[in-house]
Amino acid sequence: MSRYTNIKMRVLPYENKMVLALNPALAKHLLISNEEHIRLSLGQKQLTIRLIYRQVDEKELFISQSVFDYFNIPLEGHLMLVNYIVQSKVLSLGPIIAIMTDFFEMADQSPPHFRTIHQFCQEINQTVELLGGIAYVCHPKDIKETEVHGYLNIEGEWKKQLLPLPDVIYNRVHSRKIESSPSFTNLKNLLYKNAIPFFNEQFLSKKDVYDFLFDETHLRTYLPETDVYSKEQLLYFIEKYPSIFIKPVNGSQGKQIIHIRKNKDVYTVGYSSGKKAKKIHPFHDIDSFISQFEKEHSTSNYIIQEGIPLIQLNKRPIDFRILCHKNRQNIWKVTSAVARISNAEQFVSNLAQGGEMRKPLALLTTLFDKTTAIQLLALMKEISIELCTMIDQKTFGLYGELGIDIGVDYEGQLWMIEANSKPSKQIDGEFNQIRPSARALVEYCTFLAFSTRQ
Repeated sequence: MSRYTNIKMRVLPYENKMVLALNPALAKHLLISNEEHIRLSLGQKQLTIRLIYRQVDEKELFISQSVFDYFNIPLEGHLMLVNYIVQSKVLSLGPIIAIMTDFFEMADQSPPHFRTIHQFCQEINQTVELLGGIAYVCHPKDIKETEVHGYLNIEGEWKKQLLPLPDVIYNRVHSRKIESSPSFTNLKNLLYKNAIPFFNEQFLSKKDVYDFLFDETHLRTYLPETDVYSKEQLLYFIEKYPSIFIKPVNGSQGKQIIHIRKNKDVYTVGYSSGKKAKKIHPFHDIDSFISQFEKEHSTSNYIIQEGIPLIQLNKRPIDFRILCHKNRQNIWKVTSAVARISNAEQFVSNLAQGGEMRKPLALLTTLFDKTTAIQLLALMKEISIELCTMIDQKTFGLYGELGIDIGVDYEGQLWMIEANSKPSKQIDGEFNQIRPSARALVEYCTFLAFSTRQ
């Protein structure tokens, strides 16, 4: 890829001419050598324009109003990344990033709310304003053949308008039902046709992820034994382990998980969500539980997993969320790590179920000596990168963000509990900073946007 830099866009006072003016020093930096005409590329559109070399500000690019109108984005004063491809004589502006998610629009045209990722959309927008680019939010149904009806943040307010197809789409659709619908399949075909990269392509199945990783012999030691639910398998697991979990194959946010403990002749059952949550339900024989469970659930949609005796703080189980992203070099890196402590009345640590976040090293040093704590955290990050790499290689579609949930037992053994393709963006209370994950995502989108224009 050629050099690219961030530059402010300005309007030239030419009404009906396709003209771009730039400083000769900027042209030299971008490797443009006395060209009279080039192709200007923005999103999925290109346009032939005439170049004018003037002693204007080196950090600004001046484009006639007719060019602004053609690309259909308000660029005046906006910071954009600029990249020139010498071989094809194409000057690319970008990235244009679409955050695709499902949300409800108000009939009274009040400002939209993007559900659990609303704050994160603000952070991505702030990041592109700082680094260069444009981000907008759209619903899958609003992406058409040549345009998008999306929400652009203008002076602090999300306003709906007609926008061009983006360079890259960050998929944050909350609904598995939408992702499995014929209309979403048609949308994906449209994106493939236009060579628009989009990630993360789909939710991950817990069983599929387990199978992918189990095939890698060196990773098996980190995997709790897992299998598809059947009565026979449940009896096998409950006989083998003092504690097991039953989880929905396509579950998220710690919902609909069942925890069974065996204590002498009594089986105690806990539920992570629903009317039965926050209470212990005893069964004197496992067949009674099986009969009730199979009556209430479609058992083909569940897995059984070995229960790991995780480290605890005040009898509250702890796990660790290692958030990983691909960077501008398309390489997986750890972006952040947090310790999560379950709610006092829960056995899952998800924030959506009342979990609490702590700094991982500080928490580990309360349970292990400092050297061991440092080694454990370093190993978590190392394993998480390897797990992300394997999942990315073996799963269909493009992935650029994964949340890896890792548990630690009292022997210091690490266990991969879950991998999430759409990790939670919820925060507690007010948050006035841009999270590292927002910047990481913008940088990966920048890589995708400019690498597809080679």
